[in-house]
Amino acid sequence: MSHQPAVSDVIPRSWLLLIHQLPPEPAYLRVKVWRQLQSLGAVSLKNSVYVLPSRDDTREDFQWLLRTIAAEGGEATLVEARIVDGFTDPELEAMFQAARDADYQAIGEEARALAAALDKPKPGKDPLPETKNAVRPPPYPPPQGGRGI
Repeated sequence: MSHQPAVSDVIPRSWLLLIHQLPPEPAYLRVKVWRQLQSLGAVSLKNSVYVLPSRDDTREDFQWLLRTIAAEGGEATLVEARIVDGFTDPELEAMFQAARDADYQAIGEEARALAAALDKPKPGKDPLPETKNAVRPPPYPPPQGGRGI
């Protein structure tokens, strides 16, 4: 029986690269852009070069951020590319996995600290209703680091 390679092994993944240059003023713009990149889940490939998998939703997110940067006097370019040399697709995917693992680790630590604080009885206070156990998991499997939360 012969092994059939997966489609992802045959067809290289396509990536979106947001390349930007921000003006020195206003100073808050760097923080604003960085926070937006973090909220999108983009990872830094190099200084001022951020990457996301090429999909319609990520393209729209990067286009929105590009317009924000331009409106504040910065410059930005959005590029769709396939990795030819340097990073490999699995290396980029590992960067995304590591970033999400760190996010889940931080969430887990905060949740454990909150749970410990909630477990301490407060004199004269009614305990919280049992709704804290009603939180549902996300509709997709979390990255490796999220499984221990």
